Amino acid sequence: MKKISLATVLVLVAGFASAGEEAKPAGQYYQLIKPWTLSVGVPFWQGDHNSLGIDSGFLVGLDYQYQGTTSNGSFLGVRMMLGESGGIESRTMGIHYGATTSFGTPGAQNLYFKTAGGYYNSDVDGAGDEWGFGGFVAIGYAFSGNVTGQGFTLEGGWFWAPSTGGVDNNGFYVAAGVRF
Repeated sequence: MKKISLATVLVLVAGFASAGEEAKPAGQYYQLIKPWTLSVGVPFWQGDHNSLGIDSGFLVGLDYQYQGTTSNGSFLGVRMMLGESGGIESRTMGIHYGATTSFGTPGAQNLYFKTAGGYYNSDVDGAGDEWGFGGFVAIGYAFSGNVTGQGFTLEGGWFWAPSTGGVDNNGFYVAAGVRF
């Protein structure tokens, strides 16, 4: 009787285990290779912020896409926007949950729609700070891959955060993202 090595047994077990698996149908969730996206951009405030002279600033965000399909995905993230004019500073930060939907067929999903909502804080010098509902909607384009893959993204959209002391907090934004 021959001895069977542990390596041979592991190879056989792995082979039998994978033989029973079927290919994943379109639309089934899977773990992404690079689920993190770091975004940097510029917010363009409208309304009261603009009246205060704070018309643009700095935006940074970090999203983790925890599930995806061939055309959709859900993500959790954080976002911060900073602006300043004439000694008046505006700080907006918060956490959000969102979803991404791409346009096109599998393998050609570079154009996408993204929406998120969450708990945000608006803090404007002289007006106080307020916690409440905030979020964003955007249309973007993913280079070097698709919305659920790897690469570089560009997006533009509309954001909103709670008003504080009568100062509303909303406007347009553009951002570039890198997946890792």
